[in-house]
Amino acid sequence: MKKRIFVAIVVIIFTYMGYVGFSKNQLVRATNTRVVTVHVDGQDKVIATNAKTVGQVLKKLDKPVSSFDKTEPSAEAEITGVEFKINVYRARLVAVVDGSNSYTVMTAERTPKKIATEAGFKTSPEDQFAFSRQDDPFEGTPGTEMVIKRAKTINFDLYGTTSSIRTNESTVEEFLTSRDIKLGEGDELSVPKESRITEGMTISLAQVERNFETVEEVAPFPEQQIKDAQQSTTYKKVQTPGVDGKKLVTYEIVTKNGGEPQRNPVKEVITLQPTTQVVVVGARTGLPYTGGGSKTEWMIAAGISESDFGYVDFIIGRESGWNPNAVNKSSGACGLAQAYPCSKVPGNPLNPVDSLKWVNGYVNRYGGWAGTYAHWQQYHSY
Repeated sequence: MKKRIFVAIVVIIFTYMGYVGFSKNQLVRATNTRVVTVHVDGQDKVIATNAKTVGQVLKKLDKPVSSFDKTEPSAEAEITGVEFKINVYRARLVAVVDGSNSYTVMTAERTPKKIATEAGFKTSPEDQFAFSRQDDPFEGTPGTEMVIKRAKTINFDLYGTTSSIRTNESTVEEFLTSRDIKLGEGDELSVPKESRITEGMTISLAQVERNFETVEEVAPFPEQQIKDAQQSTTYKKVQTPGVDGKKLVTYEIVTKNGGEPQRNPVKEVITLQPTTQVVVVGARTGLPYTGGGSKTEWMIAAGISESDFGYVDFIIGRESGWNPNAVNKSSGACGLAQAYPCSKVPGNPLNPVDSLKWVNGYVNRYGGWAGTYAHWQQYHSY
């Protein structure tokens, strides 16, 4: 009897210990198991797991996470709490266009600035971005295009204070509206509101006061010059004295931002006509030739071929009559060759040899002396 009681007690003890052990094991399992929600590929997947890190959970997905994909939290993050959420952002090809430059990048980033950075483009806060898919730029992975619209740098002068500003507005009016700037009475813009904004342009907004004033002033006499080829270039003589006239001049007086007034003539009316002053000025260049000699000696000294002597004699005879000191009173052309202006001739244009040396090269434009002779026969000049 005692033996039966002993056996029963032992069985009861082991049964209790087994129950306690089983309950404890079940408690441990319940404590380590967590519910993890993974948002991936547009769906929420609920996973019950005892994984310790995000990366371990992601290994259970049907479609594995690539090295280009991005997760929040990161793969190394520890799973904590009873419920845990993971976002998976799949990488896709994005062509980033910046003016004439473009670069295609495999990225899981969702913000335009980060996408541009991954493509190697630096951007400013004022730059704008546009995607080729207006409905959902991140739908349908490959083929997404992102265009960077660069802001322009302008100089904006606001009532005398200039600042460098970056803007993505298209026109001056849009720029002012974006800054909540309204033109008041007396405000004036340096450019029309419709002007398109360009890189480096200056826009000034000033408080302007305008007044008009008309005063009588002297109307200076003009001067007319008459050239005298018989006089040296230092010669000058008043033939008819000039007399000043009178005029009424209207000035616009402009004051910007309270600064110094500026007087700008806008209209003038002659009330008394001035008298033109006539001045005779010398036009003779070089010293008169007194060295003597014959035309044959001059042509030989100038290096002219003897076969051209006939052509030279004909042309020079009609241009200057072989007078080394010949000067045209109306034009000022001088010397044997009647060079105009006389300064074309190196040396003294009134020296017959210097004049012939110069014209011997000049006639090459007509093919030499024979061609010049033919041209002179047709046009009576060369």
